[in-house]
Amino acid sequence: MSNTATRGGSATSTKATTADEMKVVYTFVKNSFDEVWAYLQPFRGHDLAHIRVYTLGADDEMRPKKQGIAVNVRDLPKLAEAVAALVAAVEARTS
Repeated sequence: MSNTATRGGSATSTKATTADEMKVVYTFVKNSFDEVWAYLQPFRGHDLAHIRVYTLGADDEMRPKKQGIAVNVRDLPKLAEAVAALVAAVEARTS
C-alpha cells in the first residue's frame, strides 16, 4: 500500500479497499524515519481502529512497528475523550 502522507505534512485518504484490507484515513510524520497512521481494518469479524507507527523499510516500503493501539470502533468515542483529556492537560501545563 502506498503512503498517503508527504514528508513533513499530513494527509487523509478515502481510498476504497476490500473487506480484508486496511483503509488509511489519516497520517502524519513523527520523525525523519517514522509516520503515524490511523486506519480501519476488520479483524475476526470486528472492525478495528488502529493508530500505529510505521517506519520506512530497506525496500522503501512503509512497515508497521509494534508501537500503536487498536480498539474496536465502538470504543472510538472513548479514545477521542482520552485524546481530548491529553490535549487539555498539555494546554493547562503551558498556560
